[in-house]
This record gives sequence, C-alpha cells and structure tokens, in this order.
Amino acid sequence: MKDHYIIAGYGSLGKTVAEVFQNQGVSYVVIDLNPKIVEKLSVQGIKAIEGDALESEILRKAGIEKAKGFIASLGTDSNNVFMTLTAKELNPNITISTRAFTEGAINKLHRAGAELIVVPEIIGGLELARTLLNLEESHIENLISKSKIYDKKQVKKTII
Repeated sequence: MKDHYIIAGYGSLGKTVAEVFQNQGVSYVVIDLNPKIVEKLSVQGIKAIEGDALESEILRKAGIEKAKGFIASLGTDSNNVFMTLTAKELNPNITISTRAFTEGAINKLHRAGAELIVVPEIIGGLELARTLLNLEESHIENLISKSKIYDKKQVKKTII
C-alpha cells in the first residue's frame, strides 16, 4: 500500500473513521488487538492486521513508511502519545490525528508529533447542548487542536 491511512484501534472512534473512509473510497488499513474484529473486517474485505499498534513491527506491517495519515485511537492518552512518537519515528512525514481523553494530554500529543487532536467527549457534549437549545453556531472547528495550519504557513496553533 502507498498513500493510505492507518487506523490504530477499532473501537467506536476508529470504527467511525473507517466508515467515513469507506464512504469516501479512501484506502486504509485497521490495526486492532482483537482477533474477532480483525477476522470480521477481513471477511468484509477491509484490510486489517491483528496486533499491538504500539509495536514498530506491526506498524511496518501496516505500511507506515508509505502511509499518508495515521489515526491514533487507542484507549488511553499515554498509549496515543507513545504510538504517535513511534509512528513519527518510522515516518516523519506522516500526518497524525488522535484523540485526547484529557485536555492535559493535548500539548504532550502535539510535542509527540500529532497534528490534529480532538477531545470527543467535549465536542459531543457541546454539540448535544447546541442541538437541544437550537443554537445555530457550532464550535467544532474551535475545539480541534491543530499543530499546523494547512496553508503552508506552518504556524503552531492550539485551540481549546
């Protein structure tokens, strides 16, 4: 594979990302520890690798060196930080998107190399309240922490 995306962790967040990629015809591979998930995905024709995404060899098996993007969606901030460091070490040019469970992890994830970070619980709560109150203005764009703007300015920007 080349210019593909890697989704590490196929929980609710990873599954949602995979559905969007599938609908958009984007080439991707999933890494997950659960053999039942990997088998189910393989039967559906989705490329999936059983293993620990924290291990360099598993990331190499997923084609990290030639991947365009990486979604770190493991279950803890510390795992996502470590995985981001490892992915950037194997492919310094890869774009990494991840989740944070706590706001305190955001700067650590940026320093590890993540370009885009979201805290799904905060975004979800604000959007639920916005919808229930019939407020038109969405704040989602302001709740995504970005380490670089995608207009070649390469300016570090953190929002939250």
